[in-house]
Amino acid sequence: MFCLNKVILIGTVGSQSKTQYISKGFSKYSFSLATDYLSKLPDGKEVTMTNWHDIVVYGKLSEYASLYVKTGDYICVEGSLKSRYITSESGFRYKYCEIEGEKISIISHNQKKDNTNKELKTKNLEEEIGSAIPGFDIENIPASKLAADTLETLPF
Repeated sequence: MFCLNKVILIGTVGSQSKTQYISKGFSKYSFSLATDYLSKLPDGKEVTMTNWHDIVVYGKLSEYASLYVKTGDYICVEGSLKSRYITSESGFRYKYCEIEGEKISIISHNQKKDNTNKELKTKNLEEEIGSAIPGFDIENIPASKLAADTLETLPF
């Protein structure tokens, strides 16, 4: 029988990141990732809802992530779903799920509010993309997605 445990999430890094050193030379880096989706209310109005996911990475990936992955970054995490049971102090047993990341790609870094720099990056990227893809219509892409570092990925 074939089984598959694969998770791919694209979202925004939350503010609760933590590095732990489990043993000599082996580390664990954990952070939260927000993903948004649209939901319809009973009156027909659409609202944006947010899911928060706990992400954990180990070893070399945790070292790189602790250096490069920052709050507000827009990233892609590929990994698998891990679950375990935890018993609270009051004796209640509950299931805890987290994503064990195997690959992280930075789609864009959290940009500071520097409109001049953003406009320059957008213009440079527009020229680069426009010349590389004939007939490409840059007007259909939101400016927020045109950061110069959009194509940047971590070195692993």
